[in-house]
Amino acid sequence: MKKILYVASRLPALSATFIDREIRALAAAGYNIKTVSRGSPLKEDVSDETLDYYRGTLYLDQASIFRQLYAQLYVLACKPLEWLKNIRLIFNERETRNLHDRFRLIKHFIEAGFVYVKIRDEGISQIHAHFLNAPTSIALFLSNYLNIPYSFTMHASNIFIDPLMLGTKLHLCKKAVTISEYNKKFILNKYGNYLSEKLVIIHCGIDPGTFTPSHGEKSDCPVVLAVGRLVAMKGFHYLLEACRKLKDKGISFTCLIVGDGEEKDALHNKASDLGVEDIVTFLGSQQQAIVYELLRKASIFVLPSIITDQGQRDGIPVSIMEAMAMELPVVSTKIVGIPELVEDGKEGLLVEQQDSAGLALALEHLIENAHVRDEMGRLARLKVMREFNIAHIPSKFDAIFN
Repeated sequence: MKKILYVASRLPALSATFIDREIRALAAAGYNIKTVSRGSPLKEDVSDETLDYYRGTLYLDQASIFRQLYAQLYVLACKPLEWLKNIRLIFNERETRNLHDRFRLIKHFIEAGFVYVKIRDEGISQIHAHFLNAPTSIALFLSNYLNIPYSFTMHASNIFIDPLMLGTKLHLCKKAVTISEYNKKFILNKYGNYLSEKLVIIHCGIDPGTFTPSHGEKSDCPVVLAVGRLVAMKGFHYLLEACRKLKDKGISFTCLIVGDGEEKDALHNKASDLGVEDIVTFLGSQQQAIVYELLRKASIFVLPSIITDQGQRDGIPVSIMEAMAMELPVVSTKIVGIPELVEDGKEGLLVEQQDSAGLALALEHLIENAHVRDEMGRLARLKVMREFNIAHIPSKFDAIFN
């Protein structure tokens, strides 16, 4: 089976478990996967299992800039034409209009040279990158050195607010993967329908077998669970406002929020200001096993995602897939690819973004109606097993890698 080089920003990472699942599924299907990570994992990212699995990963942040620059001399001596071709790509790039982006591309170019020196004799047949900025820049430059094709998976934040050299990357790649029909339509509208044959929709998948739905282990007081980074696009400010509205109505429930991020202090302060500290608990970042246990005990999953003023947004949140696999009904918003995962009124309830009143009404309906929760949860698991199953991933990538 072919040897594929995977390039990512950080492996493993709790915020990108979908990449880990994808790599493992491909390896189980017989692909020989070599991994390159720009950054080393954080302490909370690592378990004994993942540490062993990624032991052979090339971590670029562990190589000094002097080692990386020294590698350029080797590349220039061995691959002078390809080296110049990559330089021309950087400085002839019409999409890159500012000096900051040029410097970013130069850094990616330097990193690609270092990777080439390290893996040039390993028989790599194709490169695949996750996230279209730095990892895909490295994949593009490296493909020229190795004279092999590259492909990449795009995720929402890069597509909409920081599409570094995306037009060129789409033009030169073998295939480009996007996770939703929403993203594909946006890309074709912006960069041209001629790319339609190159764009492939592959949903991030999970292993439903990992998720054993709870039957009879629920608390008498309904538990509303939210899992996600504490950043603006997750919309947790609106969740806190919705919790206040439910409290004012005398509705009995508790809300657990799992995750960490730049809005941590602001959210804690808002919970205090709203007077919901008695019903809302922030649990911080948690290992996957603990998240699974929380999902088992929860009654409802909520993720009130928004599109920020800067254009930041979700794609199809994996956290929602995991909740659905646990037979939890979902309350979320009608943005980006979320309606492709959750059909309003079927697997959950979708409201307009930034609508705390609508969010409160949706949560109230599910809190007060256990039979509705049960039926939506049943349909939710079936949807994930049918359309978002990691077992289907390798066959979809066969067309990209072969």
